[in-house]
Amino acid sequence: MKQSLKLTDITALGFMLFAFVLGAGNIIF
Repeated sequence: MKQSLKLTDITALGFMLFAFVLGAGNIIF
């Protein structure tokens, strides 16, 4: 089993998701 996800990848994905949620919140509210 290879480790496809590294800590940096998870952090980057989380940061992008966080930014997306903030942007959507700003648009909706």
